[in-house]
Amino acid sequence: MSQRDTRMLEANQRLSTVMASLPVPALVEDEHRTIILTNAAFIDLFEIERAPGDLVGRTLDELGPELSRRFGDPTRDPGQDRLAELLRNRRRVIGDRIALSDGRVLERDFVPIHVDQEYRGHLWLFRDVSSQAESEAEWEQLLAAQRDENRRLVELANAKSDFLAEISHELRTPLTSIMSFTELLHDGVGTDDPAEQAEFLDVISRNAHRLLRLIDDLLLLDRAETGALAVEWGSCQVPSLVEAAVATFIPMANAKQIQVESDVGEGPPIAGDAQRLAQLFDVLLSNAVKFTPEKGRVLVTATAVDERWLIAVADSGIGIPSAERGSLFERFYRASNARAARIPGSGLGLSVARAIARLHGGDIAVTGGAGGGTVAIASLPLLFRLPDPSDVPDRTGRTRPRKRT
Repeated sequence: MSQRDTRMLEANQRLSTVMASLPVPALVEDEHRTIILTNAAFIDLFEIERAPGDLVGRTLDELGPELSRRFGDPTRDPGQDRLAELLRNRRRVIGDRIALSDGRVLERDFVPIHVDQEYRGHLWLFRDVSSQAESEAEWEQLLAAQRDENRRLVELANAKSDFLAEISHELRTPLTSIMSFTELLHDGVGTDDPAEQAEFLDVISRNAHRLLRLIDDLLLLDRAETGALAVEWGSCQVPSLVEAAVATFIPMANAKQIQVESDVGEGPPIAGDAQRLAQLFDVLLSNAVKFTPEKGRVLVTATAVDERWLIAVADSGIGIPSAERGSLFERFYRASNARAARIPGSGLGLSVARAIARLHGGDIAVTGGAGGGTVAIASLPLLFRLPDPSDVPDRTGRTRPRKRT
């Protein structure tokens, strides 16, 4: 044996000794992907029922059945693209992660081997980083939750700013009118014309009532959300409440030459607060008449079906853009076409109506009419349990039985 061969044999023996003593799972393949060396750590990691020396001269493809039963080929990804890229580029890659079929996560290093600048194979090193990957996943979940919370806080801050802007506007408009006409009366304007003074007082009274309605609506929404809304429960006849609401808005409709039709059926009473339900129906009728142009049409129907009352108010008005219907029940939200047409309103009506409907176990939906306009439908269940007077609202507005001693 030549001196050169002796040196090569000694070098191979030293390499084998180093590989065997490595605590890190390692695998050396030649340029044809034939196994040259491996170690016991590799055998243990993948639970191969062979000695490291038994793998020499074989390929991972030949060991496929033994590996794929639980782990799959650790050099391959679910697809062939990543492995092909590593072998094609022949560049060192550190910390490439793969997921085993048994749920563990490995990091692998790909180290190309060159002899006299000629590619002669590569070294694989593996590390089990399952615990680290799990911790990272939990950390990512925490970060995602924190991002969601931050986004929610920003949305709340924006909502608060929008609320303050809207409430300021809604309060300022009637207050400006009240102050202006009060100053006119204080300065003696109209003292010689009782009719003019009466007109000024009428403006002041109308705007004062507008302020009062706004405050009442805000208080109702707040108390409904916290479960603190005072409700006088009793047996309510839906047909009579709907017919009374229709009669209330006939004069307003006649002033705009709007034709109002009603088709109110018969049915059993429901458990509810008659005053609150009347307020709900007033909101629906008021919107229908307000947003319907002159010589339009409003149709009100009330039907008891499938153990609930369905009260529908359809109008031939300006309608609601379909993309905005989901926002209609937000406080102070007004559809873009209503704002463009400068139709007055606070944007609280539907929020109040939905709060009352849900207080009675029902809800409200708004859709577009077949020929344009809007259809608002209130659904109220016939069988709704009256709240027990001993129930106490919690912070979410839900009720829980009062503890008895």
